[in-house]
Amino acid sequence: MEEFKLSYMLSLLHQQSRAAEDAEVAEEYHTQPATKCLEECMDAIYGLDEVVRQCYTEKINYKEDELAEIVLLDGCFILELFLRCDRNLKYMKSAWTIAGLQHDLALLENQIPFFVLELLYNTIKPHITRCKLPQSVGSLALNFFHPLEIDSDNEQHSALQRVTSRLLGKIKGENQTPPCLPSHHQRDQASKGKWEFNYCASELLESGIEFKVGPSTQQYLLDIKFEDGVIIIPQLRIHETTNSLLKNQIAYEQCCLRSTHRVTSYVFLLKSLIRTSGDSKLLQARNIIEHNNLIRDKEFLSQFESVLDQVVMKDNFCYAALLHQVNKYCKSWYSFSRVRVFLWVQFQRQKRILCDTYFSPPWKVISLVGGVFLLLLTSLQTYYTIYPRH
Repeated sequence: MEEFKLSYMLSLLHQQSRAAEDAEVAEEYHTQPATKCLEECMDAIYGLDEVVRQCYTEKINYKEDELAEIVLLDGCFILELFLRCDRNLKYMKSAWTIAGLQHDLALLENQIPFFVLELLYNTIKPHITRCKLPQSVGSLALNFFHPLEIDSDNEQHSALQRVTSRLLGKIKGENQTPPCLPSHHQRDQASKGKWEFNYCASELLESGIEFKVGPSTQQYLLDIKFEDGVIIIPQLRIHETTNSLLKNQIAYEQCCLRSTHRVTSYVFLLKSLIRTSGDSKLLQARNIIEHNNLIRDKEFLSQFESVLDQVVMKDNFCYAALLHQVNKYCKSWYSFSRVRVFLWVQFQRQKRILCDTYFSPPWKVISLVGGVFLLLLTSLQTYYTIYPRH
């Protein structure tokens, strides 16, 4: 992997407008180093040693020159990768390693400070004259990670990506808030109490609250509503990169002082609903959550809970009013719709218990039929004994 990174770094420093074969690039550039551009990059990185160390919670045991070399190598590798994908979309679709690199680079533990990429890009950019480059690293990064959530055949597949685009509004010049989310005044009015439902999804269903998936044309993934005893939640598709995407978005919100903490609130809300594998199966049955069969329910629960590790929800919880409405609804019994849902759920529950107890194994079915037949014969015998025919 280090040779792979080195070949990309050398390709970037030599101002290549197109990517060459990795082995050929490495061999050619080892003999002809781009000393001027390399020295400029090293000078820029050396001055950031203390700042870079402060970006990590763990202690970095590397010396100043060793850390500078690592940051330079990783930074140049990432920039060259971004540039190749930006110049050649076919390369991005055909290279089988791109999907793995997207996932690895999205992991928080694998990331380097963004200002390092900006500094390297601004240092190297004047030396690249053969093609027009994007103005910012942010544009390159968005283009590189864009296909993570895109599926043009289905709008639901790209819902999480649209949330990502909203959160990165600085880069795209957007700063929009979904109309479904309450205003600051509404959040302040309902911000008293804990940020969770009194009951999980299964318990809410048993208490008379139904769940429904949002329409397929839903514009915002965060548009969760509560209407007439029904919680409406747009579909969330779970795949290999969902965990890292949510972690990155939450980290972005935690670092941004003026953030509305939309995604953090969204994950807190779902975590409050999904506490057991039964809750997960319930939301899957309602098509609210969809994931491939390779992810087991217990594994999904552990991954989902890990998203909020060491995350503290502040007072600006977006769904405080919704929580208050649902918890208040659970305490009331005057709603006819709630009684209807409650009775239907209890009927289905008893029906399931009956089927599991008496109709699950074949021998139990046979014994039940035999028992009913024997009871019928015994009843007939008793009847004719009491009322004999003359």
